[in-house]
Amino acid sequence: MQKRLTVAGGAQIASSTGGHGKGGDVNIAVVSDMVLSDPGPQISAMSTGSGDAGSVTVSAGRLLLSNGAAISTEATTARPMS
Repeated sequence: MQKRLTVAGGAQIASSTGGHGKGGDVNIAVVSDMVLSDPGPQISAMSTGSGDAGSVTVSAGRLLLSNGAAISTEATTARPMS
């Protein structure tokens, strides 16, 4: 397990799908500090098709978000109800 993680300078940790399949899950575990310092989602799971976006799981001693940083999941196409 990493001791500290900094995501900055336009970097992202992301998973996405554009089709029918499920996007990958994003799992991050850090012993001490996780620092996100840029605007917008820096850790994300996204779907632009009919598949599920996947999940985001974060575990850290301290989570530090600044300058509008975010952690998100997003689906831009609704899945039909069965």
